[in-house]
Amino acid sequence: MMEAVVMTELSDIVVAAKSDPTVVYGGQQKRPRGVATMPNNDIVLAEGRRRNIEIISESGEMINEITFKALNKTCDPYDVAIGRDREIFVTDQGNNRVYTCLEGGNLLRVFGSDELHKPAGVAVTNDNRVLVADSERACVRIYNYDGSYVKSFGRKGYALGDFFTPQFIAVNSRNQFLVTDYRHDSLQIFDDNCTFIHCINGLEDADVWRPMGVTTDKEDNIYVCDAFTYKIRKFGPDFKFISVVESAEGTLMGPHGLAMMHGECNKLVVADCGNNSIKLVKV
Repeated sequence: MMEAVVMTELSDIVVAAKSDPTVVYGGQQKRPRGVATMPNNDIVLAEGRRRNIEIISESGEMINEITFKALNKTCDPYDVAIGRDREIFVTDQGNNRVYTCLEGGNLLRVFGSDELHKPAGVAVTNDNRVLVADSERACVRIYNYDGSYVKSFGRKGYALGDFFTPQFIAVNSRNQFLVTDYRHDSLQIFDDNCTFIHCINGLEDADVWRPMGVTTDKEDNIYVCDAFTYKIRKFGPDFKFISVVESAEGTLMGPHGLAMMHGECNKLVVADCGNNSIKLVKV
């Protein structure tokens, strides 16, 4: 087994007192799920318990809270992704659909209700297609940027390229699709034609167990949250294991969403659902 190389620094952006662990950025994170970053490193968070989208500056200031009250249905946000012109894509797991909105909360589009059953992760490809993990139907749905349905790939099963409960999706610079599967204990990679390329799975340090959030950096290194051992694992562009963040006891507790800050700061944003907080990981 390859020896783990521990990455250097794990810290809260704002450290909350132990008596009130939900107070981060001046907000009240109750069940942080998916997370994404704007080009200026504003953080966009899907808040599960409060059922809204929070936009937070890199310095920790609450910028806006989006609730979608005009839809007359309580939103159940699971994940977020950033499209062109800073548009925000939101999966609504409770209502089986996807919303697109602006930072100010202006609703642009609603789509997916005819196909989706418990949508989870969402990502926008380099050629502006929208990928949505359908965790109940064990597939990934593909939409045009305007929300029109294209097709799906994957099916329920245990063969390579199959899914059981796909969760989060990332897209690298080569337009490859990275999909975590919680119950398969796997991270699967597909090309932009949806053809299976590679699978990372298993229970060793170099593999993944109960994977959730996934993201990539500008060198196409892959980072994936392990929601069972509370670690973040790093793999190279060739999908080979590089290192692992060994969290101190209680530092990470059920990490879900994961996003990379832009620029040269070399920091990951982690939605730590078990600790009801957002954390930065310096890599």
